[in-house]
Amino acid sequence: MRWKNLILMLAAIPALCPLQSCDATKEEALLNDLTEGYWREEQDENKLLVRFSGSESLFYYACSGPDKAGRYDAYYDTSIQSYTQYAIDVRNGRLCLLPDAWYDILVLNSTTLTLGTDDGETVKFIKVPAESVTVMSREEYLDKHPETFPEN
Repeated sequence: MRWKNLILMLAAIPALCPLQSCDATKEEALLNDLTEGYWREEQDENKLLVRFSGSESLFYYACSGPDKAGRYDAYYDTSIQSYTQYAIDVRNGRLCLLPDAWYDILVLNSTTLTLGTDDGETVKFIKVPAESVTVMSREEYLDKHPETFPEN
């Protein structure tokens, strides 16, 4: 009886491998959706772009609104870095802005990221392709957009 169970278990292992591979492929696709390009909050009054790196770091950019061609000028702003790292649990649909700001991932695809809080509120982000963003120094940004530069 033991041998029969062992043989059945060994026979089941190759059958489970495609499921594991499918999960890994889905997880990789979701991570690519998250880390490619920039994210802009849909109702953003502060004009910020967020970039999730593949190394689980967060980068915040102050930016101009899109111009007529849909392009953004932006500069990396360390003064608005409320969180600098993130963790993602794709299998459970959770995103954490470290150390302790947890969100439910309601939607994550190539164009939209919608996060839900434990209080039931939602925040929707829109993807801004990397090729639509020109990253410049703070000084270059100030020279080009003096009217939109935040007061210090």
